[in-house]
Amino acid sequence: MSTVSDAAGVLGAALKTVAGVRLHDLGDNVDPPALVIGMPQLTFEAYCPGQITAVTFPVFLVVALDNRAQAQLWDLVEPVAAAIEDVDGATIASADPTMYQAGTQDLPAYTFVVEMSLT
Repeated sequence: MSTVSDAAGVLGAALKTVAGVRLHDLGDNVDPPALVIGMPQLTFEAYCPGQITAVTFPVFLVVALDNRAQAQLWDLVEPVAAAIEDVDGATIASADPTMYQAGTQDLPAYTFVVEMSLT
């Protein structure tokens, strides 16, 4: 992969394969259960001056806030992780519980920290 947008596109294509979950663009109205790829952290290495060598994307797995939220998150974590790990060069550093702000509403979520090499 050569660019941040290429990496995001490959990751998004993989996430679209997860059954029962919709992929939304950042800033869209989220219709849970949903996945959103956030803005990546960019890595620059000394051996490639001025070139982005790796990206770390937050990927949000978001569900509705109801009495099934925990169970639904736990059921979806492994299929999402499997889709991410199917991407060549992608690894999951962690999946952290959080609340995802969707408009005026905070929704239960996991944030997958996805590291991808661009070199």
